[in-house]
Amino acid sequence: ASDVYKRQVLVLAGPGTGKTKVLAVRIGQILLQSDAGAGAILCLTYTTAGVQSMKEKLCALLGPEADKVEVDTFHSFANKIIARGTGKAITSAQTVLSTAQSYMILEKLLSQPTIAGSHVTEKPKSAPYLKSLADLFADFKKEDIDKEVLRTIVAIEKDRCLSNPDYYGKRGGLLKDGRDLLDKLSKFEELGTLYEAYNKELKKRAKFEFEDLLNNAIHMLYEDAALLASLQETYQYILVDEFQDTNAKQLKLIELMISGVEDPNLFIVGDDDQCIYKFQGAGNENLTAITALLPRMHRIRLEKNYRSHQQILDLSHQLICNNPERPVEKQAALTAASGTGEVSITPPHAFVSAKDEAYATALNIQALLQQGVPVSYTHLTLPTN
Repeated sequence: ASDVYKRQVLVLAGPGTGKTKVLAVRIGQILLQSDAGAGAILCLTYTTAGVQSMKEKLCALLGPEADKVEVDTFHSFANKIIARGTGKAITSAQTVLSTAQSYMILEKLLSQPTIAGSHVTEKPKSAPYLKSLADLFADFKKEDIDKEVLRTIVAIEKDRCLSNPDYYGKRGGLLKDGRDLLDKLSKFEELGTLYEAYNKELKKRAKFEFEDLLNNAIHMLYEDAALLASLQETYQYILVDEFQDTNAKQLKLIELMISGVEDPNLFIVGDDDQCIYKFQGAGNENLTAITALLPRMHRIRLEKNYRSHQQILDLSHQLICNNPERPVEKQAALTAASGTGEVSITPPHAFVSAKDEAYATALNIQALLQQGVPVSYTHLTLPTN
């Protein structure tokens, strides 16, 4: 592959294909084939568990040199950016907004007509209502939505409603469903003022929420060109794990870290089939966005699975092929690295809750043990009752 392909790579890696190992080996190759030291490498992942897994693999591969590689979650790296820019990281528990404090602020704002609009109330709201509002505001932060963006979104949706013939009666008048939808959209737009006031209140109280780490870091990079240049000079190699779980703000942080760099070295591993954090703003759109940002990015698919039997891979592939938006590289099932013989596949079984699943599994294990099945025997059949 040409040098540009080596520098900008998107790896589509399914489950059990060795995603973390690929990143670790890539880091090892950087150290072997370049003059860069371990301190020039930044590896970002989604969870603290992912950070620990990566550090363990790097230690096994590189030894003591692995400690010099910067391995962070997006939020911990954002905190380091803040510390680098201000000389002080956000570490004090006194500055972190608690759930109770969040609810208290929301209740105060909801009692003010000029801020809450049609959402105003004199009576205290229930905890579920306050939680839903706090969760919505958290989503706004993750997706970089402010009052103006919200107004634009609502305007688009109103236009769609007004141009939809299904909302009009035979005489041309707007039906009740259409009027109700427009009313809901107007009330939703009013939340922009409430959201703006909420953030101002946090700032006045010197409080921050977890997602504010990314917001503050991104704002600093926009405002401080010298800080951004310093970070870009330090981290010349950027690797990202579990990219499908990133949200709009995390993608923005990556974009800033490579902005203005003539030929950035960016290595991304992700799997759109495993986008499980949509509730936190994650989306497969980022896989498309990063390719649009770097059109010469080389795409690789890891096709060998080291975890599952081929029959399981084939069955799961049949199910997930119902997703019409899968990349063309993923139109075939993964190949099992071992285990090609016949096995008995248990039909899928739905449970009402995780406790029900655990209880059924425990009963199944108990029954197998009573039958004398050795504990090393891995095939379990879930009870059907």
